[in-house]
Amino acid sequence: MQWIDELFHFVSAYFEILLAIDLFMFIGFVVIHVAARLRFLRIDRLLNSTFYYLLVTLQVFLVGFTLLIFFVNLGQKRPLDLTAQIEPTTRWVREDRTIFFIDQNQLVAIQADGSHRQVIYRAGERIKQYHFSPNGRFLLITTINELILYRRRDQTARTIDTIEVGLADDHALKGNIGGIRWSPTGKRFCYRLSQWSDFSSIQHWKVYDLDTGRKASLSRPELRFTALVWDRQGQKLYAGRYVRLASASNGDAYRCSVYEMIWPDLRPNKIWTGPTEKMTLPVRDLARSGIHVLIPHRRYSFGKVGQKRTLAHSRQGAEIGVDERDTLYYAALWWRKRLYQVPRVETVGDIPRFQYQGGRLTISDLRFLPSGRYVIMEHYFWGILILDPVSGRIGILDNQRGSTFGWYPD
Repeated sequence: MQWIDELFHFVSAYFEILLAIDLFMFIGFVVIHVAARLRFLRIDRLLNSTFYYLLVTLQVFLVGFTLLIFFVNLGQKRPLDLTAQIEPTTRWVREDRTIFFIDQNQLVAIQADGSHRQVIYRAGERIKQYHFSPNGRFLLITTINELILYRRRDQTARTIDTIEVGLADDHALKGNIGGIRWSPTGKRFCYRLSQWSDFSSIQHWKVYDLDTGRKASLSRPELRFTALVWDRQGQKLYAGRYVRLASASNGDAYRCSVYEMIWPDLRPNKIWTGPTEKMTLPVRDLARSGIHVLIPHRRYSFGKVGQKRTLAHSRQGAEIGVDERDTLYYAALWWRKRLYQVPRVETVGDIPRFQYQGGRLTISDLRFLPSGRYVIMEHYFWGILILDPVSGRIGILDNQRGSTFGWYPD
């Protein structure tokens, strides 16, 4: 029966709270019986005492309250559309935050309460990524074939580099701009130009200096580094090349060769070789040699990778997601609350697995705002939504569909 399946599913999902309630009742009875055995309390007197009846009443209340939560949380949820009372604005949001998002070939900024909407940059092609400088003064914007430097103070933009990309067919020349890393001082950044076809491929790493406007290329492009990282002073770059070991009996699966490049020469020099477990720079081993690299992170970078995700975590430990029953849920600490039923929509050209599931989910790109109080998401029909997961209140931030939500971190 379906209700039995629902009950087992709920017990499995919320085992922690059930266990806590059972332990509470068990400890209460144990304390009472231990006290009676040690003659601090007499059982016959206890059974006839007001405290005993209060304890039993409290346990009945807890069991009843738990059952009530079962039925409330297991009940059919409202669909996440306008019948779910989606509000037309987000003026009720109390978070002073400028949110950036990509709308096709536009990078847009808007306040969390829906005010001060502004098109930051309009490109000729679809925008793929944007990267804040560590000091927040600049933005690097990448399109299909351009890298643009945007100065936030005077709202000016200039093209740093371009690549040639052919028409969209299987045999055309393809390429992308990636590997962007700002130096910790925000005065320089590195990036990678990659091009490939059916016959060959090539890549070039370059570094751009904002103070002088100088652009330098790494020599020896045949090394084909996958990523570069800066040192803490922003003067040197490091990269690794990895060879899989035939035998990994000691747990180390790769042999890593670390190269150092010093601005502005940028000539790769091998400075360290040793085993490593993963295809990442051995930060601790380099630190022992007096080399301190800046561990890359994604706080300042926002791209298309993973934009269709339906699971997100806040810095405070909460979780928002869509379960296997297409129910939007919110979990804070150890309690999981079901909020809305998420409809699906059929799209043209759906791959078979989406057709089997009934189409694509109408929401995607779930992210917590930095405060952890609100969740932003893209809705297939209604644009960009902001949700208060505690109260279930939800409103439309922008009527246009957008994705790749980001902000300059505090």
